[in-house]
Amino acid sequence: MTTALKTVADNLPLTPERQTVGDFLCSWLETTARPTVRPSTYVSYAGIVNHHLIPELGRIRLTRLSPQEVQEMLNRKLAEGLSPRRVDYLRGVLQLRRHQRA
Repeated sequence: MTTALKTVADNLPLTPERQTVGDFLCSWLETTARPTVRPSTYVSYAGIVNHHLIPELGRIRLTRLSPQEVQEMLNRKLAEGLSPRRVDYLRGVLQLRRHQRA
């Protein structure tokens, strides 16, 4: 616990077993997306991450996120009235993260 608190205080990434989906996505936005994509693409990614993904999945530990939880979130978004195309964008952002995480 002390090590994890010091890691956070030093603004270093948490070890993968402690890192939440929200922590990972915030870090990804700043360290990977912002320097590599157009500003308009970054704004789109940030909106998806901050308005949809973090509120729904942000508290889950990254190592425990399951495909079922992602699908349930996507189904909820459709039921809330999000367009199928926008829901596909949510899925796409998560897939980009998966490929860039390795």
